[in-house]
Amino acid sequence: MFRWALESQVHIKAKPKEVWDAWADAASWVKWDSCTKALSLEEPFCSGSTGQRKAIGCFSAPISIVFAEQGKRFCMKTRLFGAKVVYSYYVAPWWDEKVRVVQHIEVSGFFAPLLWLFAGRKWKKRLPDSMKNFSSFVENKLTQ
Repeated sequence: MFRWALESQVHIKAKPKEVWDAWADAASWVKWDSCTKALSLEEPFCSGSTGQRKAIGCFSAPISIVFAEQGKRFCMKTRLFGAKVVYSYYVAPWWDEKVRVVQHIEVSGFFAPLLWLFAGRKWKKRLPDSMKNFSSFVENKLTQ
C-alpha cells in the first residue's frame, strides 16, 4: 500500500478551548484553511459527525469525524480518488500562555500517488499558510 503524509504546526497565544471553538465552527474554516472551499457538518462537532468538505480545485466529498476529544484533538477522514485521507488536529499547552497546534494529513491506498500528483504538492505549499491563517483567526477572535 502506498502512503504519504504532511504536517505543520503553529504556536498561538490562546487556550485549548479557544482553539477547539474555532475548529468546531465548521463554516469558518474557509476563512483560514487555504485548501477548503466549503465545509459543512450535519451534526454538532463531535465523534461520529458527518458532513461534506469541498477542497479548492477538487470536488465535494463526504467527511466524518472519527473521534473528538474536546479541547485536545480530533480526527477526520474522507476518500478522494480512491485514497483514504485522514486529517488529525492536536492542541496542547505550550509555554508563555501559548498553545501548540498541529495539523497532520495522512493519505494511504493504491491511489495515494495519484492524489499526490493531483493535490498533494498544492497541500504541501498551502498547509503552513493555513496554520498561520488559523493562528491569526483565533487571535483576532480573542481581541474582538
